[in-house]
Amino acid sequence: MTERELYNYKMIPAERAVWADFCRIIRDKCTLMDTPPMDKILMERHLLIEEPYHFARGYSKEEGYYDILEGDRGELFVKIRSHSLDDVVSQKLCMIAHDMSFQYVIHNRKDIDAVHRTRWHFYEEDGPVENGRIVTTIVENDKWEYDTMYDYRKYWFELSLTFLAKVLTPERLAQEIERYEDLMNRHFEGKFWSYDMQKLEFTVVDKISY
Repeated sequence: MTERELYNYKMIPAERAVWADFCRIIRDKCTLMDTPPMDKILMERHLLIEEPYHFARGYSKEEGYYDILEGDRGELFVKIRSHSLDDVVSQKLCMIAHDMSFQYVIHNRKDIDAVHRTRWHFYEEDGPVENGRIVTTIVENDKWEYDTMYDYRKYWFELSLTFLAKVLTPERLAQEIERYEDLMNRHFEGKFWSYDMQKLEFTVVDKISY
């Protein structure tokens, strides 16, 4: 099938049964991740079969498991297309953990900022609203631990990896750690951040400037 044909595909009853079994596995794994209650709705959204003009998911005997997104201009993005149940379960768990941790950090941004931002050399402080925009000021902290600008992604990625450490194989988890390390170090010349499996957090390995 072409990507468009698979996107428009309608599962037969036997294939729907396979997809239902897959969903049960994901729900059980998400229970093991011990995520906040608010994330259950988000998890279920990841298991919906379709939403017109947005995504299509399911199982085809011919093509295997699939998860395809449709962009706002009709372009298709294949997130999952595989016959391997283990591979698809791992991919879906990574996607769910990524979104769950993001939502948690965003919903609790003020509390997380208050606890952690004094560890950073620079951070933004909200000021008054002018012309409908919040005026922010860059604050320099003289008792910093991280010689860089405050980055909420650190807490987002750490939480995602904490979830995944409970459900992925060591080999698959190592791949996710490498992926998140690459994302954290994207704006640095060298390797500034490294994920510490003992502390379950990103720590500084090379004190270079932004």
